[in-house]
Amino acid sequence: MSDKVQFQTNVPVEIALKYGDGKEVSGQYGDQVMYTLTDDRVMYVPPIVKRRIEELGIGRGESFTLTKAEKKNGTRRTIEWLVAAGGAEERDTQTSTQELNGRQSRNGAAREVVAGNGHARRPSASSDAKGFLVTGQGQFLL
Repeated sequence: MSDKVQFQTNVPVEIALKYGDGKEVSGQYGDQVMYTLTDDRVMYVPPIVKRRIEELGIGRGESFTLTKAEKKNGTRRTIEWLVAAGGAEERDTQTSTQELNGRQSRNGAAREVVAGNGHARRPSASSDAKGFLVTGQGQFLL
């Protein structure tokens, strides 16, 4: 059996797809997409990552970087998947110098933030700081 890529949080992984599209599978962690990589390993990612790969036009054999980034939102921690077209020469070596919430890294390489785990659930409006300013209590404090 092929080795499985284990994504550690905030550690970019440079990969290249062996085939142009992934296989949609259901498992213990819900719907996922399985990709075979050029080094004969496999990776399982949320469907949102598949959409980003397609949007960026990443094809078979093209090298790109995938990062499972942990983001703190108050006391809550969420996972965002960062998909960056291009190889190691197009990305920074330090994750701390990258804008995890932005659209570009410091060197200008295209970088996209994919929020959540790939499922359709959206964060509630009450967790949004701007939403607080619209309420009566927020207006009173202002």
